[in-house]
Amino acid sequence: MFRGRDYLKGLPGEFAVVRCKTCGLLFQWPQLPWEHLRVYYEGEYHAPLLRYTSSPLRRMVQRVGVLKQRWYVERFCRGGHLLDVGCGSGLFLEEMQHSGRWHLMGLEPDADVAAITQEQLGIPVVPHLFEQATIPPSSQDVITLWHVLEHVYAPRYVLHKAWHLLKPGGYLVFAVPNYESLSRLLFGRHWVGWDLPRHLFVFPRPVLHRMVDEARFHLVDRRCFLIPTIHLVTRSISGPRTGHRLCTGLLAGCAGPMTPRWSAQESFPSRCSLNAWESPR
Repeated sequence: MFRGRDYLKGLPGEFAVVRCKTCGLLFQWPQLPWEHLRVYYEGEYHAPLLRYTSSPLRRMVQRVGVLKQRWYVERFCRGGHLLDVGCGSGLFLEEMQHSGRWHLMGLEPDADVAAITQEQLGIPVVPHLFEQATIPPSSQDVITLWHVLEHVYAPRYVLHKAWHLLKPGGYLVFAVPNYESLSRLLFGRHWVGWDLPRHLFVFPRPVLHRMVDEARFHLVDRRCFLIPTIHLVTRSISGPRTGHRLCTGLLAGCAGPMTPRWSAQESFPSRCSLNAWESPR
């Protein structure tokens, strides 16, 4: 499709994005091994002191973002065990902690960030990738992956593992860049959702729906907000664990630092219909 570079941090390198001729999934190829890719995450990308930013505008955007995340989760579940995958500096965990209704745990692959977040919040934060973490099956009421799925090397495996970790009736909530957004059409290869080389995958909506359906999830809701980010919530159907329901939406909020160029891109609305559906079983 095209070749791009790191517009967020300006580090050297050129990276190719290709489309699978069979399924339509968009992905970076070749993908950097983690020992080379991790340098692109160092510094401000997961800054543990992000919650203490001096910028009033940024504090407002952060606050609006986590409030919308909490509102979206608590539309479906009002308490229980919640695992936040890729929790970073813990802004979402901190917000959920305020309700007092949740048993919280975070996963963060950066060991230094994980240690600082755990110390600041008093919430267990495990310094592992989700794929490698040992968590009891059927133990979570909610699993959140805010802008995580596009970063992992095996997104299908992550979805299947999440299904096994959820209790019957549990929810999976995740966010990915909205490939169908107006901002992608306007900005092309400079679209924030590419975020090369950190984003290994980009998911057109039909591809994403097939993937979550294969992982036994059912769609139950989708909604739009101004900033182009797809939020997916899944819930298992009642009775035997033959499937989960899936709901998607778009959440206004930002994850990670923004450059002025990217901030401008994020101001354009996504065009996404509000709908709810459930895969037949």
